[in-house]
Amino acid sequence: MTENASRGQTNMIIAVVAIAVFVSVAVFLFSALKAPPNSEYINVYSHNLLISVLRADTGYLDSACKTVEDAITCVYTEPITYLCDSSIGCRKLAEDKIAEYMSKNTFLGRKYRYLFNVGLEGKPSSPGSILNFGDSRLEREKIEKTSADVTIQKITRSGKALTFNVKLMLATEK
Repeated sequence: MTENASRGQTNMIIAVVAIAVFVSVAVFLFSALKAPPNSEYINVYSHNLLISVLRADTGYLDSACKTVEDAITCVYTEPITYLCDSSIGCRKLAEDKIAEYMSKNTFLGRKYRYLFNVGLEGKPSSPGSILNFGDSRLEREKIEKTSADVTIQKITRSGKALTFNVKLMLATEK
């Protein structure tokens, strides 16, 4: 009988050790799979949002203003600022489409204030050389904000190469 009792104790010890190993592996895996912090999500979101807005279709067929990016470029490249639509103009078209697109986007159940800042590379920051779309106060406020930027290279109809720096700043609405 002692052999059977000792065999039962051995099986019980093996079962307890197996359960302990299983539980410790499960705890390790669950701790390793925790989600990254919200700041990483917001950073990825802001970069994707910037690209999506720039590629958003304006509804016009003319190549000078087919996308929001084209409309922004049109402001700098075309002497006639009403190229896209005789009643609206390139700047107003870009501003309206950015506002429309941004009003539809929420992230993590929140609405965000935004500022698109567009500058022509190689030009001094003189009035008129930088375009701002959105809440211009965002640039000066000392609050937590997320930003994303992208460089756009365009060739004008006359063959001149231009480089634009576009920056998107996001902050939660008050």
